[in-house]
Amino acid sequence: MHKYSTIITNNLPMFLASLKAKYQLYHASNVFFRDLHFGVIAFLESKKIRLTYSSSEDLTREVIRALEASGILRKIDDRSWLLEYPEYRKESTKPVPAEKAAAPAKPAAPSPAN
Repeated sequence: MHKYSTIITNNLPMFLASLKAKYQLYHASNVFFRDLHFGVIAFLESKKIRLTYSSSEDLTREVIRALEASGILRKIDDRSWLLEYPEYRKESTKPVPAEKAAAPAKPAAPSPAN
């Protein structure tokens, strides 16, 4: 196990937030190895940790295995994964059709006079 893997795995929400800030990362979107790799490098550099290129690739593979084990990433092939992180669900930008929009409120029926 890489000595820095726990820094990332113990701070997954912060790591994912740093990835989201740098890349378009949404629930059910594709995530690629190189994006994760450069995200690992940037995250560790923000913590004043510098790694060699090959060491950071090894660490990225460990992080990916941890994300797969936790269900956050689902492997598509050797270089891409599907992000399963509902917290990053993309807001719909489609307008709501008029027939599906809420109908205007009806005025209250007058109360019977007694």
